[in-house]
Amino acid sequence: MRADSLRTASGLMLALDVEDSVDAERIVGSYREFIDAVKLGTTLLVNPSGGIELISKIKHFGLPVLVDAKLKDVQHVLLSTARSYRAYGATAVTCWADIGREALKFCIDSLRNEIELVVLTALTSLPYEEIEQLAKEHIITAVECGCQCIQIPGNYPDLILWARGRIPSNVLIVSCGIGRQGGRVGDAIKCGADYEIIGRHILDSADMLQAFKDSSKIIRENLGYRTYVN
Repeated sequence: MRADSLRTASGLMLALDVEDSVDAERIVGSYREFIDAVKLGTTLLVNPSGGIELISKIKHFGLPVLVDAKLKDVQHVLLSTARSYRAYGATAVTCWADIGREALKFCIDSLRNEIELVVLTALTSLPYEEIEQLAKEHIITAVECGCQCIQIPGNYPDLILWARGRIPSNVLIVSCGIGRQGGRVGDAIKCGADYEIIGRHILDSADMLQAFKDSSKIIRENLGYRTYVN
């Protein structure tokens, strides 16, 4: 396991949904004790006020960095893009499950010793009845292809509970959709997720310090109490 693997921790993954790298570094530096990993979106990385170098800057705080690139392309493009992010220090990068079983397995195998792939299974913005069946298919397909980390919407904790009861315990679950999109802090962790991705729920709070404290406390307490049995 690499020293910067997502497996080195679990808990609160901060979605750095801010406008520039100065704010990003200030927030991580000020609240480092409450943060277990960081998610960077491509909007910030390509923004003139942000920049791809932000990946390595955040890594200096000793945190794993997930680049939410949402890759969905032919194999050689996906591989070269993922490796480019790794060259700038990224710990992991997201890609969609529906690139095809053969392509997904090839990419997972090819990048296994270079950068971690977090496979996206569903959008948090869609109603549960629209995503349930396809999300379950994506979860099983990703695991059968050798995926070691999947992303499941945290605003649908029952889906996490379903997955955790059917996939190996060593497969990490990262959950988005916490806060503004309806997921309650701590519920995804309690159902078996390893990380809860939280952004605006904390960053837009009138008291950011208190929001960090409250979210971190709930998540860390729930890491010790899981409702699933694997």
